Amino acid sequence: MNRLQREVSGILRHSASICTMLFKMMIPISIAVKVLMELGIVRFLSPILAPAMASVGLAPELSVVWASAMLTGLYGGIVAFGTVGSTMILSIREATVIAAMMLLAHALPLEVRIAQRCGIRVPYMLFLRIGIAFLYAMLLNLILSQFPAFNQPATLFWHPEASHSILAWIHSELFTYGKIIVIVTGLLIFLRILEITGITKRMVQSAAPALRLLGIPPILAPISVVGLLLGLAYGGPLIIDGLSKGHATPRQVAVTVSLISLCHCLIEDSLVMLMFGGHSIGVFWGRIAVSFLVIFLLKRLLLRSPDPMFYRLFGIPSK
Repeated sequence: MNRLQREVSGILRHSASICTMLFKMMIPISIAVKVLMELGIVRFLSPILAPAMASVGLAPELSVVWASAMLTGLYGGIVAFGTVGSTMILSIREATVIAAMMLLAHALPLEVRIAQRCGIRVPYMLFLRIGIAFLYAMLLNLILSQFPAFNQPATLFWHPEASHSILAWIHSELFTYGKIIVIVTGLLIFLRILEITGITKRMVQSAAPALRLLGIPPILAPISVVGLLLGLAYGGPLIIDGLSKGHATPRQVAVTVSLISLCHCLIEDSLVMLMFGGHSIGVFWGRIAVSFLVIFLLKRLLLRSPDPMFYRLFGIPSK
């Protein structure tokens, strides 16, 4: 067997291994969320979230949108808006605020589980995602409300149509799993090419100063880039696999996973929310700035916290 065949065989085995690991998390969670959605959990959560909507300048009806996004993802939230907001006309400010909340806190059952597999405690991750989403929404609403231009009606270019068919849901899930296999395999090939050609080393050296400022070591730089660009759902297995092999400290792992949890899938998710009517100031640039500021402050807290406090609040990856 020549070198190329060995490389391809190794990549395919690696892809099968990490995709299997991810699917073992995704399939039970997807089924559980589907059952809960059918049982009307969104109707239960919406009244609880309604006061939060009012405090960030949004109509109480939009609580259904955020609840759906937190359980299923961005597309689920947009579908929910098509159901409850068909007669609503959102301003650019309102569309940007709800889009920002959805971006920072969505698909929590799956994404929090992925963070847990990296060793991060669930209560901390839920507090981080939901808490920062709410605080950022308050700040964004306060700033945008000062500018009349953001009170103009938002243009919603697209939203997916809702389908309650079980067959349609199964088809969507299978398509997602197939897409993950293709993306993960492609990523492994791409990352291996970068490693062989030495590009990875140069990228890490270039990004080292900025990453060091956030408390992320060079060994976790490639994983951080994957997470920031593709997100936890696609880059999750690579993140878990890479973290299990790295020599990073528990605090560095906590900072890295926290950053990727707040600020991931920057291209696809941002484009989806722009088509939903959000403005790039809040959907893209503000999200990056707030995420990096939070992680910079979090790094200082992690460095100063005693070990017992750190393990109790944040957790530690199993070795």
